[in-house]
Amino acid sequence: MISRYELNELMGIPNHSPCDVCGKIDGGRMSGSHIGMHYRVCSDKCYRRLEMRINNQLVPFDKEEETVEQLMRIRIKQLKHQLKSAGIKPNKTIIK
Repeated sequence: MISRYELNELMGIPNHSPCDVCGKIDGGRMSGSHIGMHYRVCSDKCYRRLEMRINNQLVPFDKEEETVEQLMRIRIKQLKHQLKSAGIKPNKTIIK
């Protein structure tokens, strides 16, 4: 008898969720939930990238508890970072 895992693999159905960092299909094999995050990553390299993004506050610490306000703040930080790397000085924004 073929297991469900093997059957999905034969039919081309992913057995794992995609990696939250690189987006690799069927790549979310490793879990970052042991330190409180609910992210799924495919490798140690993606885990280190995720950890760096969390430390720089570019990604919410806990995927389950993200709010619209947090996501907007994170997006503003990402856009500022992109402007700085392009050599453009971003204007100050006021966020309460």
